[in-house]
Amino acid sequence: ELGLLDLKQGKAQAAAAWFEMILERQPKHVASLSYLGAVRTSQAKLGEGIALLEKALEIDPSHTDSWVNLGLAFQKSRQPERARECYERALELKPDDLEIVRCLALAKAGTGQLAESVVLLERAADAWPEDEVVRTCWAAALAASGDERRALEIYQWVVDKGEKLGQLARRQMETIKSRRFGVQQENLGNPTVMIVN
Repeated sequence: ELGLLDLKQGKAQAAAAWFEMILERQPKHVASLSYLGAVRTSQAKLGEGIALLEKALEIDPSHTDSWVNLGLAFQKSRQPERARECYERALELKPDDLEIVRCLALAKAGTGQLAESVVLLERAADAWPEDEVVRTCWAAALAASGDERRALEIYQWVVDKGEKLGQLARRQMETIKSRRFGVQQENLGNPTVMIVN
């Protein structure tokens, strides 16, 4: 618990020390293997992180956090298919865990499975109606799958919210509108161009 508390506070090295201490006494402590693997992944020690997570899953293949952490490690190591497989295993174990739904949706989008990604992101958006990251990803998946009208509506919501992803959403809207409506590049700064019907 102290290791997890340090981890939540961004103290990766302190957290790692707790997990390492437990593993010295209990080398097969699954949670410590998993969380140390997550710490190593966050420290860009991907090989070590993946090895620790795979060891945790050899001991307990039903440890959901290990599947999620391994999925994150594979994403960081640019192995989207393997990340997707990990998130699918995690979701089988915890079908109502919306954080896993979100991770899987993003992984599916990254592997070109846009229709499945759209469904999962819509589910995540329903669960977290104020999450601009989920909505931005949902809009991107919609646009990539051809539903630009709906993507524009969701991007407009992100722009209206006016937080950190507003500028990205605005640029994405401009790209879609220029493609859809043949808007000239010099007119994109005109506020009237930004109105979504």
